[in-house]
Amino acid sequence: MKIPATAYVLTLNSAATLPACLESLRDFDDILVLDGNSTDGTREIAERAGARVIPQGDDPTPNRRIENFTEVRERAFEAARHDWIFQLDSDEVALTEVVESVREIVSGDDRMTTARFRRLAVVNGRIVRYAYFYPEWCLRLVHRGSGIAWNRNRAVHERLMLPPDVRVIDRSGEILQSWPSLSECRAKDRRYLTLATRPLMAGDVRIGKITRAAAVNVAKGFYVAEKIAAIHLARKPDTLPLAYHLRFPAYHFSFAARLAMLAARRLTTHYSLSTID
Repeated sequence: MKIPATAYVLTLNSAATLPACLESLRDFDDILVLDGNSTDGTREIAERAGARVIPQGDDPTPNRRIENFTEVRERAFEAARHDWIFQLDSDEVALTEVVESVREIVSGDDRMTTARFRRLAVVNGRIVRYAYFYPEWCLRLVHRGSGIAWNRNRAVHERLMLPPDVRVIDRSGEILQSWPSLSECRAKDRRYLTLATRPLMAGDVRIGKITRAAAVNVAKGFYVAEKIAAIHLARKPDTLPLAYHLRFPAYHFSFAARLAMLAARRLTTHYSLSTID
């Protein structure tokens, strides 16, 4: 029997990973794919798997990258045929235990329950068992009628805001995420960095807010680097490779550097204008 829930996936030229992703969702009554006008056969793969395919936005440009992930996820919630909604990325696979946990929760029909599942990275075909960000619990099952809402202040690293009476439970089962090559990961980090810093680049953002955000990211970078060092000194098998691990402190330090440069330009402009006056 199909699970009376919608499972949705965001795609862009995801032909390499999408078949396994959709196969893991075959027990869902409604599979929804939001595509960025892919040109590698992604849409055809989704349709053959029985998924509904809709565009991520109104722009028909081929291979269009998402500029605001929150807006696209809101679109998915609006297009879902069921109130129970399960989220999976196109490079992820939900193992059987996850799907059966979803079935159990949906059958109970307690709309004020949301569920998190543990995600494991797969790098070069091997499951990573040790990483600084483990355990990585991801909120993936929600009920549309519980009062949840997406935080519209985030274009990337999107977050769901939960009412205080919504219960979050951690369920057994794992979601496996296949990571691409290191160069592709770094390119993705650069793109996300641009999206994440864009709101702080607006002219009406005060310098104090910019410098605080820079300082926070410097602190995060050192904190993450320390945790990574401890993991690699332990020399445990199936640890995330160091080159992949170092992406994370590099992201925070790059974030801080961009904001520091912005603050310096703002201050220089301010004092230059003051001198002219």
